[in-house]
This record gives sequence, C-alpha cells and structure tokens, in this order.
Amino acid sequence: EKATKALSESEEKYRTLVESSPNAIFIMDSHGYIKFANSYASGLLAGSSDVNLLEMNIRDIIDSSIANNMLLEINEVIRTLKPAQREHNIGSKHGKRVILGTIAPLVSEGGDSRAVLGIALDITKLKQTEAELDVYRHHLEKLVEERTNELSIANEKLELEIEERKQQERQKREMEARLRQQQKLESLGTLASGVAHEVNNPIQIIMNYAEILKESIETETKESTYLHQIISESMRISDIVRNL
Repeated sequence: EKATKALSESEEKYRTLVESSPNAIFIMDSHGYIKFANSYASGLLAGSSDVNLLEMNIRDIIDSSIANNMLLEINEVIRTLKPAQREHNIGSKHGKRVILGTIAPLVSEGGDSRAVLGIALDITKLKQTEAELDVYRHHLEKLVEERTNELSIANEKLELEIEERKQQERQKREMEARLRQQQKLESLGTLASGVAHEVNNPIQIIMNYAEILKESIETETKESTYLHQIISESMRISDIVRNL
C-alpha cells in the first residue's frame, strides 16, 4: 500500500510538472497518433488547452504536407534511435505557428522503439521579432549606404574644390613671379637707359676730340695710331651702350 501510494504521488508530481511546463510535451507513434499531450500541446496544435488530443492523428490537426514531413522525421528517429531537432511552420484552422521541436525515441525494454517523446516550443513571436529586426537592419544598412554615398560625393566635391584652389594658388604664384620678373626687367631697362645716356655723352665728346686731333696730326705716326685706337674703342663702347 505504501509503495502504491508513493507511486501515485510520484505520478502526480510528474504529471504536475508536465502540465505546468511552458513547452508542449507529447508522445506520438510512428503512424502519427498522439498517445499523450499536455495542455500546452493542445493549445499549440488545436488552439485550446481544453481539447483532448489523445488518439488524434497529427494529419487531422495540422496541414497534411507539414504532418507528412514530421512523420518522416519521427520514423527516422525511431529507426536510428537518434534524437532530432527541427523548426516547423505549422498551419491549422487555428492559425499559423512556428515551432521548434525536439523528438527523442522511446526505447522499450527490448531495445526497439515505436514512438517518440516530443518537446515543442512556440517561437512564432521570436521569429516575428527576428523578421522585424531583419527588416530594420536592412533599413539601417540602406540608410548607411545612402549616407556613405552622400559623404563620398561630398568628399569628392571637397577634394575637387581643394584641387581647384591649389591650382588657383599655383597660377597666382606664377603670375606674381612673372610680374616680379617683368618689374625687374623694366627696372633694368630703366637703369640701362640711364647708364647708356650718361656714358654715351662722354664717349661722343672723346670721339669728337680724337677726330679733331687726328686731322691735325700726320698719318703714319705714333700719335695718329693712338688716336685711331681711341676712336675705334670709343665707337665699340658706343655700340655696346646703344645695345643696352
């Protein structure tokens, strides 16, 4: 009697744990018939925790195409005795849900399996949030790309303006250099003109006196030779000054 009571209390404890679980917990055989389901599983699959899913077939609860895929996975787990985890987009008359399901084989004493224990979590809101975040991320990426393009264009314009200003500065410096050179040449020209005027007058006087002296001295004399050289050099100096 004590053993029976302890077993009953243990079963009640585990039943309470299963029923209060925030996950859907179920047992399903290889044909898709539900052998056990907690209230959360009823609410997730049938739309209400009051619905009894016992002996109902998964094909009668959700879209047959999704149900068939689930049965293929269930039978693969039963065959290989290896747990599996999948995401499923399930649809029923109660709406669409995204669930994350984990199924593990229920192994008998003989070592074989004809059913699986499944635990499923409704991740619909999580997926919706992820989708919204993905849309927002793409929006931010687009904004960043647009802003980057704007900054790139602005930077190109700025670089062009800087290059134009540098070119203008170079042209200005070149013009100023040419102007200074021109002013130097003008100053040199003025100086040369003044020097030529100041030098040319004495040279002309020297040449004139030398010509006068030459007429009064006999040719082929030493004095005549000196005067000839004076006149020749004076003419050469005069030509130099004229070229200035």
